[in-house]
Amino acid sequence: MSSQGWTLRGFLVLSLERPEGERFAIFRQDDWLRAASPSQWGSPAAHIAAMERFVQSLELMTEESLRSRLQELGVIDEAADDHIAHARKIRDFNWGVSWESVTAPGYRNEEGQVVVARTERTGSDPAQRVFLMRCSVCGHEYGTHGADIPHRCCPSCQEGAPGLPV
Repeated sequence: MSSQGWTLRGFLVLSLERPEGERFAIFRQDDWLRAASPSQWGSPAAHIAAMERFVQSLELMTEESLRSRLQELGVIDEAADDHIAHARKIRDFNWGVSWESVTAPGYRNEEGQVVVARTERTGSDPAQRVFLMRCSVCGHEYGTHGADIPHRCCPSCQEGAPGLPV
């Protein structure tokens, strides 16, 4: 299949490593352009936040449920095999962009802030999930938006912004 063939139907299958095992998502180009187009970026932080919101909005599926969804979209078995193999190849190639790793429990940013858990709460932005964080310096626990995790400082010992309720 040509490189354009992967997106001929307007979507690309993604393979993501999750704590519960491999999961797949269908990445639709039109959804991305509406949710996180360059016109909405404004700044690198806004770009990262837009990508985080978009990725967190994707439905994660097992391989079996992905195959069912692809069949509903008219993708035959052999083509589904190709989409899955291509998704795994992209994941293994690792383009250096891993939105999931930043929000995965155990992720530690450069300031020593560690992701403890994802909560069911939304913050001031309904599209942003609140994550429980712990400072590895002083042990303080607090909530923060997923998009803030990479550059978050502790509100107790590093003069970071106040934490969100968890």
